[in-house]
Amino acid sequence: MLGLGGTFPLFKSGTLKIRTYYVNYYNVLDAYTDATYSTLNWESLYKNDSAGAFILGTFNARANHELRFSLNGRLDKVKQQASDTSPWENYEHNTYSIGLEDEWKLTSSWLLIAGLSLDYLKKQEGGHRTSLNPIIGLEFRPQIPLEFHLSYSQKSRFPSMRSLYSSTSGNPNLKDEVGQTFEFGTAYHGWVDSSLALFTSSYRDFISVIPQPDGTKLYVNIGKARIHGLEVETGKSIGHFNIHLQYAYLDARNLTDNRKLDLIPASQLSLLLNYLRSDNYALAIWLIAASKAETVISDETVTVPAYVTANLSVEKFFRAGSIFIKVENLFNKAYFTEPGYPISCRRIEIGFGFQAGL
Repeated sequence: MLGLGGTFPLFKSGTLKIRTYYVNYYNVLDAYTDATYSTLNWESLYKNDSAGAFILGTFNARANHELRFSLNGRLDKVKQQASDTSPWENYEHNTYSIGLEDEWKLTSSWLLIAGLSLDYLKKQEGGHRTSLNPIIGLEFRPQIPLEFHLSYSQKSRFPSMRSLYSSTSGNPNLKDEVGQTFEFGTAYHGWVDSSLALFTSSYRDFISVIPQPDGTKLYVNIGKARIHGLEVETGKSIGHFNIHLQYAYLDARNLTDNRKLDLIPASQLSLLLNYLRSDNYALAIWLIAASKAETVISDETVTVPAYVTANLSVEKFFRAGSIFIKVENLFNKAYFTEPGYPISCRRIEIGFGFQAGL
């Protein structure tokens, strides 16, 4: 996996952020006739190349207009062979998206935000889909450290390559998921930074993955679904120390089958503690906790237990950049977000960043 990105100036007052990535996955599965591993029965090959980029930009078009735009693209190619005598299967899946948003300062206290995104999917065998999605919002910022906002947005989600073509869980007949969300929120920026958001989302053809009795999974569309929820955040900086707490409550329902949506916990909590010295190093510890979730397998309700996991990162700064070490699932704890599929064990990532003067 390779990644490259950076932040650059745009015009006089704008900013441009770019990130690119390339992922190559190659897997060989060998089956032998017996436990001596002396005679190969069959060999299966799987190759997956993914490349993509996203660009985020912002600049002031006029004194009271701030324009934001985004460009996003992802190219996926898969070649797989069930055995050395089977024909190669080739799949290709490309997605592109362009978005534009304008923040219009109506007065010193009122802001109007409006935008559109155009999403495009090019499927295997020449199939393609296009979706146009709007967003509009109103924000009020009185002359005190308090603000309010009200917004409406629509967003479509295309099926992923895995959900369409996986040999064990794919469904090539999946439709696009379309969601509409209304949100009201408030934020306070004073001796402590806090925010509260209440939202309700309705979905058509909600994409969900359903565990099967044989241990595999199947991606399906749920005709109608909805999620009511709230999010609360609070944070405080004291010198070089920072603490940030976030809580989300979700009431997620499968309206078509009149039951809870599969594998969505009602409560999720995250806690971030970090120590930062920009001339020396940064240390961060973050905890994630989730309540139990449910799914239905062969008409039987199966519960996924609640869990808590910890992560750690250390970054050392130099004049021209930094080097970092990140450890996920710090205590190597086995836990599940869906039945039969444990989360990865402890994962260690080492990387570096550099800053060039322009």
